[in-house]
Amino acid sequence: MLKNGEKFFIRLTAKTMVLAAAFVCVQTIAVANDNVSVKHEISRLLDDGKFQDLEPIARKFLHDSENLYDKTFAFIALNVSLLSQNDFAGSFALIERVLPLIEKVDNPSFQLAAKYQVSLSYRFTGLSGERRDHANDLLEQAETANLPLWACLGKLELAYYYLEAAPQKFSDAVQTGRDRCETVVREKKQKTNNEEKILTAALYDFRFLEGKFLLFRENKNDLLKAKTILKSLNDEYDSDEKQLKRIYPITPLTKSLLAESYRRLGKLDNAIRFANDALKYTKENGIMLHAARAYETLYLSKKEQGDMAAALEYHEKLLRTRHHVTDTKTAGKIAFYQMLYRSAEKDREIADLSRENRILALEQQINRQQTRLTLVVTTLALVLLLILAVLVLRLRRERASFAHRARHDGLTGAANHQHFMAATERALAHCRQVDKPLSIIVFDLDHFKRINDAHGHGVGDDVLRAVAEACRPVLRTDDLLGRLGGEEFAILLPGSTPEDAADIAERCREAITEIPVAADLPVDALSASFGIAGLATQEETNLRHSELIARADQALYAAKNAGRNRIDLYDTAAA
Repeated sequence: MLKNGEKFFIRLTAKTMVLAAAFVCVQTIAVANDNVSVKHEISRLLDDGKFQDLEPIARKFLHDSENLYDKTFAFIALNVSLLSQNDFAGSFALIERVLPLIEKVDNPSFQLAAKYQVSLSYRFTGLSGERRDHANDLLEQAETANLPLWACLGKLELAYYYLEAAPQKFSDAVQTGRDRCETVVREKKQKTNNEEKILTAALYDFRFLEGKFLLFRENKNDLLKAKTILKSLNDEYDSDEKQLKRIYPITPLTKSLLAESYRRLGKLDNAIRFANDALKYTKENGIMLHAARAYETLYLSKKEQGDMAAALEYHEKLLRTRHHVTDTKTAGKIAFYQMLYRSAEKDREIADLSRENRILALEQQINRQQTRLTLVVTTLALVLLLILAVLVLRLRRERASFAHRARHDGLTGAANHQHFMAATERALAHCRQVDKPLSIIVFDLDHFKRINDAHGHGVGDDVLRAVAEACRPVLRTDDLLGRLGGEEFAILLPGSTPEDAADIAERCREAITEIPVAADLPVDALSASFGIAGLATQEETNLRHSELIARADQALYAAKNAGRNRIDLYDTAAA
């Protein structure tokens, strides 16, 4: 059985799934007995879609409220107002100020109602990574608290994310999300009116996303399926059998995409009609985020009909709308990153204050010790010794740091080319002297240029660091990993035969293939090709270290030519 407060926040969420899932016109009940008239006024403005009038009232109520539940109510209402006015910068400023307070609310339903608003802000601003992380957090918290309604909305946010950022995972996300919501519908026998409307809108949203996904695939059958889905959703809205006109004000999305499906099917009159319907709703409600799609359809339809004057007019409106959307999203992103910066600055200030407190405590301790000292000479000697110790320690550390930088690659931490060649020369001489084998592995990453070309050297550098980290656990204490240059690495294996080296190379190869790869990289998995050359005992006494490395390099190119992602040994007999 839901408590009154929980019922209230479900009703409020049903109202405030603005531009996302649902918008319900119900009379709000109060969380507490005070401020009831203000809450009713805010609810009325939400019902009427008067977001500009709502903003100052919700902002004042947020400022004046002392009750955390009232603050949560005011936060949700105010964020809805800001998002509906495309004020994404204001939304993030609000989130930065209020969300830490709301996280102190001890009821998970109330917290999730507020956090869902944060998800909407991420979605509308196009912050993909943050959307994914926040949706996963929302879903995890809902599952932990056994709140299936919020888990359904978390699945919906993930579906929105996958549609734009990872289309290959979208179909599974939509199916699991719909299954989750339909399970809630079946299992929750006693649903409140608002819960049922939220679920209705969420299921509507999943169908809408599926239609949008199919619309932009290069396949006529998918296009026809998309048209069928979008037409069905539009008909449901127009018939108003499920009160969608009251709970689902994102109909311009459906109408604009339906118009685009008709245009792609060559039915230009229908395309123009539905695009104009979408624009009519957009103008009535001040929602500009999706007007660009309708203008683009009108522009292309008029162009195909040969009405170039109308096409030019719609093209100009399209450009203005795109600029408006881009500007508002950019402002939102700037506000978000400013919020992160201020948060980091605040953490830094706290760290500085903590450090100052520690320094102050240390100074007080020193002062207390100094008062106990009776001999100035002893005190001075101790201070001088301390200074000397610090200087010696710093000198040693600096010397060690300089020595390390002189011998190691600054990007991967592996031995640099000069150090590796010198170490190889010394190891070769030592192994000859004690009559032990020695092997060299040379490897480089396959198709590494594609990664650099597609994503730049920053991502390429991350890949090189990951490869070095993956190979280190495979090596023994006496082995040495070096970077010869670019994406080419080498491993010095004193005391190892080529067969031993092949085992180590195989483990390195497997470790590289297991490195996680981002979905947008131009390769499915990382791989490397390996070449091995060895010095058998009691033979080739005049072989130089550079020649040994050259042999391993030849074996590497043989591995490349044989198909990559493999290991080849230099054949001394064949040479």
